[in-house]
Amino acid sequence: MLRYVTDLELSDNQLTGAIPASIGNLTKLSTLYLHANRLSGFVPWEVGLLRSVTDLELSDNQLTGAIPASIGNLTKASTLYLHANRLSGFVPWEVGLLRSVTDLELSDNQLTGAIPASINSLTLLEILEIYDNRLGGHLPNDICLGVQLQHFGARGNNFTGPIPRSLKNCSSLIRLRLERNQLTGNISQDFGIYPHLNYLDLSDNKFYGELSWKWEDFHNLSTLKISKNNISGTIPSELSKALNCIRLTSHLIILWGIYRKNWESYNYLSFILATTRFQVAFLKKLVCYVIFMILIWLQIILVDLFQNSLVNAQTYSS
Repeated sequence: MLRYVTDLELSDNQLTGAIPASIGNLTKLSTLYLHANRLSGFVPWEVGLLRSVTDLELSDNQLTGAIPASIGNLTKASTLYLHANRLSGFVPWEVGLLRSVTDLELSDNQLTGAIPASINSLTLLEILEIYDNRLGGHLPNDICLGVQLQHFGARGNNFTGPIPRSLKNCSSLIRLRLERNQLTGNISQDFGIYPHLNYLDLSDNKFYGELSWKWEDFHNLSTLKISKNNISGTIPSELSKALNCIRLTSHLIILWGIYRKNWESYNYLSFILATTRFQVAFLKKLVCYVIFMILIWLQIILVDLFQNSLVNAQTYSS
């Protein structure tokens, strides 16, 4: 009778052992939820027989071994969660056959090698999370070819090279996390205008250049982290106009009533702020001020400018 089951929900239990190969007999399944258990062993090849599956969630277990190539048979799947396991080996080329997938999460595993170029075929992708693995090579050239991508997380890998052109033009982006890689490029030339972006973390890479005028169009940006790069020059006044909260990590800053002595500390920083608005926001919205780490929370916006090459060109006096 189980072979006629269409939905199987066994998540958030304490199930142990391996996923049986007989799972492949449930050919009518449209949803299979096994996440948040203690399942171990390999993802069985027979998972690829579940051709009617639209949602497959095997995350938050202790699964090991490689992602089976048969995963490419799940052409109706819109959601594939394999994150938070111990999966290893390459991301199989066949993942590019998942043409219906909108949410692909492979993060927090031990995956290695480059992302296969076939992933560029996933033009419906809205969420791609591959962070905290051991992946390397370049980011896929056409990762946002369908201009649907909203969340892209690739932090904590070994990616190198420039930002792909399709990512530069990916106006749909809401959240972009590329920190802790070895990515390179000019921050003013290799990033486009993202009208919906609210979180951007480029920390701990090899980016250089200056923040350009185009950042004034980041109207929804709530978090900006660019620490540990080689970014220089001036923070555009257009960007500061939207700031309600600033976080400046590891700077010696004395504000309002006490002269601001030093914005540097691993930086050569030039700040041109929307002075009046900023002071008013400071007085009304201040929730935290820690001298040594200089965490200044004013409302929403968080700017992390630690360890760059920014220049102090303007100072305050009360």
